[in-house]
Amino acid sequence: MNTIVFDIETKPNREQFDRIIKPFDKSAPDLPVLLKKDIKLGNVIRDAKLRGALEATLVPEKPTKKKPADPTKCGIMIDATKLDAIEGEAEKKEKFVEAITALRAKAYATYAEKLEKHNQEETDYYAKAWDKAALSPAYSEICAIGWQVPGCPPVCLIVGDNVEDEETLLRMWIEFVCGILEETDSAARFQFWDASMNVHENFDLSHIEKAVIRHKAAGRTIPMPAHFWTLPGQRGSIFENLRMVFGRHGGYFANSGYPDYLGLDAAVTVYGGHGQTADEMMKGDDLVVMPKADMETDGASFWKWCEEGEFETARKYLVNDLAQTRFLSNLHPFRGGGLSE
Repeated sequence: MNTIVFDIETKPNREQFDRIIKPFDKSAPDLPVLLKKDIKLGNVIRDAKLRGALEATLVPEKPTKKKPADPTKCGIMIDATKLDAIEGEAEKKEKFVEAITALRAKAYATYAEKLEKHNQEETDYYAKAWDKAALSPAYSEICAIGWQVPGCPPVCLIVGDNVEDEETLLRMWIEFVCGILEETDSAARFQFWDASMNVHENFDLSHIEKAVIRHKAAGRTIPMPAHFWTLPGQRGSIFENLRMVFGRHGGYFANSGYPDYLGLDAAVTVYGGHGQTADEMMKGDDLVVMPKADMETDGASFWKWCEEGEFETARKYLVNDLAQTRFLSNLHPFRGGGLSE
């Protein structure tokens, strides 16, 4: 049976992200407000009569649309006209102004600290969501698809490098799949590695399906065969998630440092794939199955390489993913195949 391995890479879509990201749900701290009862002047002005006269000069700030509240005033003002009307006592009036200024500064400092914390939390919230946006079909788009047919060199389509946009990428991929199915009378299988063990939440197929739906919603219909809507594990599916075969070990590796559910790189390590040539047509120093640690990066950087024009680095990473997937495909107990010497 003809088995094609494939892999996709994604990047955040700013328009999608801004349209549907859940807004940061914490309210900014309230503006500081000093009330007359908060102002204690007994230690500053001991003369009760004078103190009363000075306190009478304090009035609430009255913000307007044209002149919004000044947080440094903390909601209370000194009526300059009333203050000037108090005869003499220049030194004590000065102490009074200094005391009010100090109280305002203290109240504002607390507010400013809370506001800075709030703003940082908001910044972190959107930054964290953006960092993960490439992983969600809701917030992202496909920026690369690679595949490899047994005995043939790998094909890597990367938006911005050899493909203009996601729509063109999808059309080329679907055309390729349809051509293979027609050539093999629908006997071919398309194998991939997906982190999810849930067939309804797989990464690659979900992104492909949602991308097609998104383009259709924008008036750009991309024909998609019914095969694409049949999930791995269901009768008639052309897709197979190799993690369902090689990534689930039910505790067999409990003392090895590996989790029960392995990732692609760990599974290749367990089965001795690193350093192997996964397919005769994939020979070459840069096409041998490599541990991802040796590449000094991970897939999260893929879209950033594309943004920066580092297409050769992106291609090398994508080809290695295909090589790792092909190595496991060759070991599939129900598909046959073997390694090249």
